[in-house]
Amino acid sequence: MPSEADPRWTSEVLSIRKFVHYFKLSLPHVALVVVCMVYAILGALVFYYIEAQNERFVKSDKIQRIVDSTPSKRLHDLKVVLCEAFETDFVTVDMIDYSSSGDTNEISNSVWTIQSSVFFAITTMVTIGYGNVVPMTAEGRLLCIIFALFGCPLAIITIGNLGKFLSETVVFLYNKIQRGKMLLMKNIAIRFPLLKGLNNYDNFETTSLTYEDIVVDDTGISAFFVLSIFVFYNAAGALLFTSMERWSFMDSLYFCFISISTVGFGDFVPKNDPWYIILYCYTALGIAITTMCIDLVGTRIKGPTEVLPEQISYYDETKFEESVPFLNRPANVLHFPLDNEPLISEEIE
Repeated sequence: MPSEADPRWTSEVLSIRKFVHYFKLSLPHVALVVVCMVYAILGALVFYYIEAQNERFVKSDKIQRIVDSTPSKRLHDLKVVLCEAFETDFVTVDMIDYSSSGDTNEISNSVWTIQSSVFFAITTMVTIGYGNVVPMTAEGRLLCIIFALFGCPLAIITIGNLGKFLSETVVFLYNKIQRGKMLLMKNIAIRFPLLKGLNNYDNFETTSLTYEDIVVDDTGISAFFVLSIFVFYNAAGALLFTSMERWSFMDSLYFCFISISTVGFGDFVPKNDPWYIILYCYTALGIAITTMCIDLVGTRIKGPTEVLPEQISYYDETKFEESVPFLNRPANVLHFPLDNEPLISEEIE
């Protein structure tokens, strides 16, 4: 076992302390994400329990009405029932075939599955709301109100926290890159004196510089860099959904932007259930990245907006008087006339 004087022991202690330090820093963030995920899953299970039973009952009833329709009935009535079943109750021809053959327990293409319930819970919490899966029962709608009442603030806090963490991480990595670039340029200027006149690093007396010697002027990340992150994430998602859903690249790009900006029109919704987990992760991370970009741009423009009040306060009373010439000229005093005294007195010297 190494002693305390052993450098390896010191290095191990420092590594453990660093790990504990970062673990304590990340624990609240991870805990918040876990709580949000557990809340979404529990809500999804309750929604599934309530709505799936109602969906099965409605579909079975609608299918039975279609099967019981006889040729003696008017064709128009049958067409109305079929259209209503197909459009509002998601009944398909396969279901009618199963029911007419006696297998009434076979309900395929159910709207409320475990995957779609989780999808509904997450999109409700992040306020996207595609509208392809909605509660139809009074109990489900009441539960949706209660679920969103607590779930939306929880999701907003979690995404805001994750976005802030991502923005700090991006700033940290950006400064690392900048310091590395400055270190390289300064050491080149030191090792090759002939190049000193080509840069701004002429006043170094040391023979070399270390990474810790470099001080980065933290003026914020450029808006172009932030926009590049957002565009790249959208483009990567578009390529992903083009492969998964067989959409065109433009449709996929449109869906990605509408999703991570929490607009959610609902005209494009993924249909492949096995890929729902990818959609969850992409959407959640995308909203966090959007929040991160807003935070970084806000930090960028925060400086000029904070300088404005100082510039305004600079124009104090003295500056204001200097800027208005007639206030510095001899003034004429106005007073009420007495005994035929002129209205305007003599000019004050």
